[in-house]
Amino acid sequence: NNMGVSLLEQRAYRQGMETLKDAIFVMKLVFRPQSRNSGLGAASDSTSSTDMKIHRAVQRMTYPKPVPSAVTIDVISHGVASSHCSPLVSLLNESSSCTVAIRIEATDLDCPEDRDPDLESAMMLYNFGLAHMCMAKLAKSPMKLREGALKLFNMAYSIISNKNSLSGLSESEIRRFSETRLLLAIAVLNNVVRLLTQMGKHTEANNSYQRLVRLGTAINELESPESL
Repeated sequence: NNMGVSLLEQRAYRQGMETLKDAIFVMKLVFRPQSRNSGLGAASDSTSSTDMKIHRAVQRMTYPKPVPSAVTIDVISHGVASSHCSPLVSLLNESSSCTVAIRIEATDLDCPEDRDPDLESAMMLYNFGLAHMCMAKLAKSPMKLREGALKLFNMAYSIISNKNSLSGLSESEIRRFSETRLLLAIAVLNNVVRLLTQMGKHTEANNSYQRLVRLGTAINELESPESL
């Protein structure tokens, strides 16, 4: 994920998209329950496949292929988004041409109790959607890439909107995870509105914008002194 985000930041969009696609593949291997019949051979194949994808990502990072583009990528860390609402909200409000990718910091990976696989999966899908948007800017026929981005954003939004994934957590844990999910939902909807407008689907864009406004209100309430 982080190498893919770095490549997007360097405007190496195709390489970033390929790396994020590999990240999602690896994420599936990590969290998909293994069959009892899979055995050591399947586990060895999975490890080999993962190692190969990591090697390819390192190669892309070593030899990035940036392209001229007007797309501006701002990067914010998952850790920052979890503890401070303001940075991401301000980035989203600064300019409609600003695209925010999300890096998962190493500190997040060192605390297993703070891990949220659903959230991390949604972040990767979101970043993968951003890569599609960047590539669409360069394509002569961008519709297929825009439709792909929209599908990925909707998948990410569906994951973070699933309340069942918060069951069993304490009130403080729910609040912490909910804040991060709200921020990611705002980032997703911000790009959904942009995409739907570009695709001429103005009614759907307006519906998503109304949801975006409601989420922005929720974030402001979380940041207000009365809520602390």
